[in-house]
Amino acid sequence: MSVTGPLKRLSHRTLLFVAVAAITCAVKAPGVDQVDGAFRIQLAENVLHGELSMEPDPDWPMFFRAGQDGRTYSIYGLGQPLVLAPMVLVTGASPETPVSRAALVWLYTISINLALAGAIYGVFRQIGLTARGAGLSTLALMVVTPWLIWGHSLQEEALVGAALAGALYCTMRRLKSDGEVWAAVAGLLAAFTANARPNAVFIAGALFVWLVCCTGRGRFRTAAVFLAGSLPSLALFFWWNLHRFGNPLQTGWQTGNDAWSFQFDLFLNLLILPDFGLLWFAPLLLVLPAARGRARLRLLAWLVLLGFVMHAVLLAGYPRYVGHALGAAWGPRYMMHGVLFVAPLVWLGWLRVRRSRFRALAFVLLVGSTTIQWAGIMFPPRLEHAQDEFRRERSLGPMEPYAWLPRRFTNLYWWATGDLEDRSFPNDPVGGDRVATRPDFLPARLATSPKLAHDKGLGALLWGGFVVLVVVVAGAVHLMLRKRQPTSC
Repeated sequence: MSVTGPLKRLSHRTLLFVAVAAITCAVKAPGVDQVDGAFRIQLAENVLHGELSMEPDPDWPMFFRAGQDGRTYSIYGLGQPLVLAPMVLVTGASPETPVSRAALVWLYTISINLALAGAIYGVFRQIGLTARGAGLSTLALMVVTPWLIWGHSLQEEALVGAALAGALYCTMRRLKSDGEVWAAVAGLLAAFTANARPNAVFIAGALFVWLVCCTGRGRFRTAAVFLAGSLPSLALFFWWNLHRFGNPLQTGWQTGNDAWSFQFDLFLNLLILPDFGLLWFAPLLLVLPAARGRARLRLLAWLVLLGFVMHAVLLAGYPRYVGHALGAAWGPRYMMHGVLFVAPLVWLGWLRVRRSRFRALAFVLLVGSTTIQWAGIMFPPRLEHAQDEFRRERSLGPMEPYAWLPRRFTNLYWWATGDLEDRSFPNDPVGGDRVATRPDFLPARLATSPKLAHDKGLGALLWGGFVVLVVVVAGAVHLMLRKRQPTSC
């Protein structure tokens, strides 16, 4: 039976966007996951009112710095607040209106996930996948990589990952001789990440080197166009720093008088140890070197891996900076944008390994990666950090298992047996950190909500909405499987 009616006219890209939006809404309830996300929303509100300084929060002084004009400024760049600003305007979000704030968070997460999906889909099409293959591969990456976790966060990782993936798509268009303008747009997007996550320079740099290496005749002209395209984004970056602190290179994240001092144990923890090691939280990176395709994709894979190592070396010299950032994150937060950027190449590598004699390894890595991501979705990323802080403040000794990733699975077991709150925060019946033990995963949240247990009507309405979202996802995937498209890009 063929697909008939209006549904037949829906493209694979449209079906992908429908599925991505539905998955985004079905996985997690909207909310500001960390306090610094609220400060970036506040900065977006200030930008709309023409006020760039901020009133400091005495409980969170680390998120503010004194400016050269005597006023207080946020430590954050303008990248994410500028993206949030029109959404704040549309939703009318403010701290006094929780409903509009939830609408803002939902609008932002849906928009960022759609942007990331569109960029990755475009990369797959440039590599040569059919429309159906590109759509299904993009959906698979959403499920088996850290995409969903970071795509539901108000941290900048998903935004930066989407910008870098968009830059990769534009770079591929340039390498197919579609015009120098694509190099300029790639430069604009890659440099924009400096306004949200300045240390994305390692991945952006890898992309630039790859473009130069893979361009034949006219590579210097292409490099110049890429750099020229980056100028507006870099101008915003330098102006914001100059306006706040009188120094174009002062971002607000500097660690005071702390000098860089390499710590090998922190370097290992960033890459391979189970507290927040990159290869534990994104194990599919192990198949990245197997990626093959057009335009020397294996070279890009190795450049990205080199970028990860160089980034880890830099971060391993600033333990206070890294510790502050990783306390409430799922994996090495500052490096996760690179995982989202390189996800299409990871998928190509996995497909190649699956067709080799190591297909059992491919299966194990896929199952392991999927399990890790959905374990992370179940509870707030800061659960293990909150447990450690509680015990440290009360001199209770370390919690076992000590490493955060193994403990997440222990926490899942305790939650299933009803012991999670008591084991996490013993003798603390009114502690604020108990909120960290409440499930983030939407079906689990609905099933365990005391409010919905008493309000059967609201519970039925929310469960009905969840079922509708599941049906929409299943229907979109079914149509993508049934429809056929030309293989041309």
